[in-house]
Amino acid sequence: MIMNRITKRVFTASEAKRRFGAVIDAADQKNTEVIVESHGRPKVVIVSFNTYAALLSLAEQSQREESLHRLRSIRKEVQKKSPHLSHYKIKSIIDEVSRETIRRLIQSNRIRYEAS
Repeated sequence: MIMNRITKRVFTASEAKRRFGAVIDAADQKNTEVIVESHGRPKVVIVSFNTYAALLSLAEQSQREESLHRLRSIRKEVQKKSPHLSHYKIKSIIDEVSRETIRRLIQSNRIRYEAS
């Protein structure tokens, strides 16, 4: 696998304010990190929209994986505490909890749902 080299650009806050167009151009370049510092300390990172979208996608994927892990843990706990429940009943309970959780997340605008 070939790794792309990341270019790092650092601007002071006052320089970023003065040269905002240059900051945007730098952030829009492929494989470029733009860091804005204040008093010698990093304050923000500015990234291209494509990089932002990729980061958002990774975060969403991570959240889905964590949710799946939690659901599997719940299933194991339910099986352990209620061995008389069938696999179908456990799945039904988990599906109901999942739908309710998703509904609440949509209502609170924490996730978006787009029907396909």
